[in-house]
Amino acid sequence: MSELSNEAKPAPPTAREQSESAEQRAEQREQSIAWSLLLLNALAFFVFSLFFVRRLTNAHFGDVEFTGWSGPIAARLATGERPYVDFVLPIPPGSFVLLAVIQKLAGRPLLIQELWLNTIIQLVMSVFAYAIAARITTRVNALLVAFSTLIALTWLNKECAYDHTAQLVVWASFVTGAYALFEEPGRRRQRLWLLTGFFAAFTLAFKQSTGLGALIGWGSGSATWWS
Repeated sequence: MSELSNEAKPAPPTAREQSESAEQRAEQREQSIAWSLLLLNALAFFVFSLFFVRRLTNAHFGDVEFTGWSGPIAARLATGERPYVDFVLPIPPGSFVLLAVIQKLAGRPLLIQELWLNTIIQLVMSVFAYAIAARITTRVNALLVAFSTLIALTWLNKECAYDHTAQLVVWASFVTGAYALFEEPGRRRQRLWLLTGFFAAFTLAFKQSTGLGALIGWGSGSATWWS
């Protein structure tokens, strides 16, 4: 018993350790609240979309030019036709291949498939917007950015997967780039930069102008960074 009583007792936490622990708990609590609000926003957007998507009318762009024209091209791919060989296609095939897979799984091509794909992409882009903003400002501001992004994307709705898929991939490049900029030097930062370049280049599979813009932007930014 005497030996046990003589054992050294753990030292009480210092004021600095207590302060750091309190900051960590506050950070975790703020992060949990932010993700809960993002989830609530996603659920609200989904319920809204149940009524909105099937009644969607393009009031911002000409219907002939922008409403659902990716779907018919994808349907040709789904039946076995080859772009650039069997018919002329002056743009990359990424969005059409994705839609063709959806159409094959569904059993037939429908415009609603393309509209719902765009809706899901818009929702993911709002989360991307939060992730980017959270690296440079408070989580409250980042949540406002996510909410306003959904409003802007819904209000200016281009009803074709061609644009939406390209935006999704290039925004993924922005997310990884934002994290890479603020990451400490090391392997994780190198991997983030590699992902940034990959997503920027992969955008070319969906839309040339968007992909080239991302590559030129990151390239010029890197040149300025290292100069």
